[in-house]
Amino acid sequence: MSKNVEDWAMGIAEKKAFEVRKENARRLIARGKLSLEEIAEDTELPLEVVEELANMQPA
Repeated sequence: MSKNVEDWAMGIAEKKAFEVRKENARRLIARGKLSLEEIAEDTELPLEVVEELANMQPA
């Protein structure tokens, strides 16, 4: 496999993994049992991303 194709495939995989972590964070936020800090730690997302997701949740 060429380096460009490998880089492209890695980029796709990283984006997918990030989206999966964000979806997991959304579910945890909706449950309301963990702090945003705990969710950030558990999903390996920056706290700022988790806070943004929390602000997007319906009331």
